[in-house]
Amino acid sequence: MKRFLGGVIATLLFQVSVVAQDISLAGGGGFAAGEERKTRAVSGIGFSAGGPSLCRHRFQFDYLFHNVHGSAEGLHFATGSYVIQSRAGRSRPFFQVGAGVVSAEQDRSLAVVFGAGATIDLWRTLFIRPQVRLYGHVGPTLTFLSGIAIGWRF
Repeated sequence: MKRFLGGVIATLLFQVSVVAQDISLAGGGGFAAGEERKTRAVSGIGFSAGGPSLCRHRFQFDYLFHNVHGSAEGLHFATGSYVIQSRAGRSRPFFQVGAGVVSAEQDRSLAVVFGAGATIDLWRTLFIRPQVRLYGHVGPTLTFLSGIAIGWRF
């Protein structure tokens, strides 16, 4: 299963990178609270690929792997989002809303994501993106992550 999932992720990353306007790698931490009524620390790492900007609007594909500390649980989130972002300035705030799937070892379900942050240009093609995201999925379980991404604009 891990080999299959790795192949799917690599294929998607290649295909998305062909049409993407920007690609970023992100990491962060936060907490998850859910059906067991326990709150646990989580850490996550992933990537985003954003499509061409049309005015202030664009679409973005996100992949996130997050590890729930204190358990053997690891979740894979694959979501597509609508992003609205300010077009002017070196620091541009954004808001995103999207949906996709979350996968555990033998379980898959619907996931939704809400996020906000700012894209800060370091150079013309290099940027950082401090951000927060709230993921919700069946259980119900909520995962809050804050982190930072570094990315490249084509």
